[in-house]
Amino acid sequence: MKASVLRTRDRLRLFIVMVIGLLIVSELALPFRLAGIGLGLAAGFVGVKVLIGLAEMRRAGLGARGVVFTVFGLGLSGMLLFVLVTQAVYYPVVADLEECQERAITTSAAETCVDETNARFENILENMNQRIRN
Repeated sequence: MKASVLRTRDRLRLFIVMVIGLLIVSELALPFRLAGIGLGLAAGFVGVKVLIGLAEMRRAGLGARGVVFTVFGLGLSGMLLFVLVTQAVYYPVVADLEECQERAITTSAAETCVDETNARFENILENMNQRIRN
């Protein structure tokens, strides 16, 4: 049982590092940010293994600290993974938005970038709706 406790503790530490890494990677520029997809998937896998280990520890009557953080970390990883996958799907639009916002000097120029991006998304949605109807 001691080996299982040590393994769970090590996995919890790894999970904490992965979640912190995912938070850092999600703030990088877009091409590098996509590396977070793999990190998010790995964090989800390790997080589930940690929860299983903590449940085993609790059944054995041992203290199982870390459940709340693990559940919170899994939720955060899932949310960030969803955002990163969405940005990967709409990569050209999101890349153009970020490039436009980097060039924007004033607030109104940044707002124009957002308006143009919203118009592009509306066009994408209209095209998808037309394809569905036909």
